[in-house]
Amino acid sequence: MTRAKIDVKFSLAMMIVIAMNVPAVAGLYSPFEKCPFAIKADGTAEELSYNADNSGQFATIFFGQLANVGDPNPNRKNPDRETTRLRLRQPATTPAAIAGRAADQMRARLYDDARTTLAPLARERMPDYRIVANFAHLFAIRGEWAEAANWHEIQLELTLSSDLAGTTPEQRRWLAKLERTYYRDWLRIHRREAEAKTPAADETLFPLFTEPPPDAIAIVQQLLLWHPDDNRLFWLLAELYAREGRFREAERLFDSLVESRQQSNRTRLVERRADIKRRVAGLPALAPKEEVALVFNDPPKKEPTLADLGLTQTQLIAVSIAVALAIIGLIALQMRSIRRRK
Repeated sequence: MTRAKIDVKFSLAMMIVIAMNVPAVAGLYSPFEKCPFAIKADGTAEELSYNADNSGQFATIFFGQLANVGDPNPNRKNPDRETTRLRLRQPATTPAAIAGRAADQMRARLYDDARTTLAPLARERMPDYRIVANFAHLFAIRGEWAEAANWHEIQLELTLSSDLAGTTPEQRRWLAKLERTYYRDWLRIHRREAEAKTPAADETLFPLFTEPPPDAIAIVQQLLLWHPDDNRLFWLLAELYAREGRFREAERLFDSLVESRQQSNRTRLVERRADIKRRVAGLPALAPKEEVALVFNDPPKKEPTLADLGLTQTQLIAVSIAVALAIIGLIALQMRSIRRRK
């Protein structure tokens, strides 16, 4: 395709976006963040493990790595944040590395820096998919929904990078599907609610699904890994666990929403939390984890066998006779020496 045709296509895309104002948004792509989801044969994703004690792969990434890098207190040091800061000191020259730098800046809440990093390359005649996707993502983080929509439409005119670091072909197909469906709906709903100025007390469960697909939990987990500050998605994830009867996991997330994420002014959320707690109270008590005592016993002593000595029974008798004759000979010599002294 010639540069002239690309320019025309780019301009037409911009005109269509401005005219239609179609809402959509983009994921966050970085060579430093691998896609953690395994894809099944039917194209759906396996959810990341999560347990009621806040353990599992999802907890490690979401409550660990991402929370550490995005810690709003810049003076609080942790290994994840320091690793990100070290990367930000390194030069970035390729589109993948520049997209990664912007992703690190957004993770560290350096949004103005991320805009400075992305804007020049996003506005090139032939921008890289990752650059445009991250640029759209930046506007979504800041709640600038119309700008996010515009840039996402430009992104969809581009080709998803085949060298997208940390992904397999199956993962890229799943991500592309998520981009064009649920992620688009995610923005549309947020934009509509922002325009309606829905009071916090009137917020209801985020209506991302009419009927949750088989990999609904994985979809919401991925959206949360892209947008960890979205409490509406956090609430939706808790409800998906409850829908499967995993009330203890749901309770843990509701507790985080009300206590750590300061959502106690959401009336319906608080009421739902109380309902989940009643359900958990009615569950059988968990068996206490058995404490395994580590006893280090000395291995039993093993008496050497003929095989261990490399001898047969006949050879052992012969050796024993030879040793006995040698001892008798020594005794005889000793007695002769004594008699001579006398």
